[in-house]
Amino acid sequence: MEVLTIPLQESLIYMLAVYGIYIMFKTLKFPDISVDNVFSLGSIAGAFLLTNTSSLFLSLSGTFLVGFFTGAFTAILFYCIKIPKLFAGIITYTILFSINLKFFGKPNISLGNYLTLSDQESFGFILIVDIVILGTLLWFLRTILGKNLVSVGTNPNVLKEFGTSYPLLLIIGMGICGALISVSGFLTSLYFKFSDISLGIGVLINSVAAIILSQFIVSTYKLKYEKLCVLIGVFLYNFILYFVISYMSFGLFDHTDYKLISGIVITLFFVFNKKSVKEIVTF
Repeated sequence: MEVLTIPLQESLIYMLAVYGIYIMFKTLKFPDISVDNVFSLGSIAGAFLLTNTSSLFLSLSGTFLVGFFTGAFTAILFYCIKIPKLFAGIITYTILFSINLKFFGKPNISLGNYLTLSDQESFGFILIVDIVILGTLLWFLRTILGKNLVSVGTNPNVLKEFGTSYPLLLIIGMGICGALISVSGFLTSLYFKFSDISLGIGVLINSVAAIILSQFIVSTYKLKYEKLCVLIGVFLYNFILYFVISYMSFGLFDHTDYKLISGIVITLFFVFNKKSVKEIVTF
């Protein structure tokens, strides 16, 4: 059962980040490479608030707002200052690295003394947050504002014809993506009971790989509800990594080689799944 439960748990704690990156890359067509540090920011900001307020609700709310303003800041750099999308993300990435260190003055902190929840209760809290936020997100995307948001990356000229503000929608969309990624970082800290400045390393590339896998599933089996299929992609990707490291490495690798194995798996996705890759990384 461990081969299923561990990938499932990891899928749930990273799920919101994957959806944030999915909307950012697929819907908004905005290649923001600051994702890793936004994830770490959520981890550290949430831990900072938790250690000072002892309130999960306040910590979660603060983490959401911090992530929203971070994503919105990147969009403002692009639209208002006319910095190219890639460089806007680089600037945000660089700024966040210093900000993350400023929160504690040290790279990591243990949350064990501040959490009153058991492991099962913490995981239950993570599951409830995932369901509430994901359900709200899917509902929002079906509203008029949400449908207009989809046009930001696919056909921004339509927004101008209907008098809808492109920059405002872009800022809101990037803010939502940043909030999802930041909250996911905080949930990861709750799961592992510590916060670390390097916790977000690899989140971007792993999330893109999970999204590519979900796109492959959708196109191969002609499935509807593409956004829900992302859940399947996240689980399958984590399952593949765990299975390869635990059962197919033949003693050559262990869990310290997680990044190495994930890099190999992602490379194989790019080699054998070019169509799905282009749908995600074409801007």
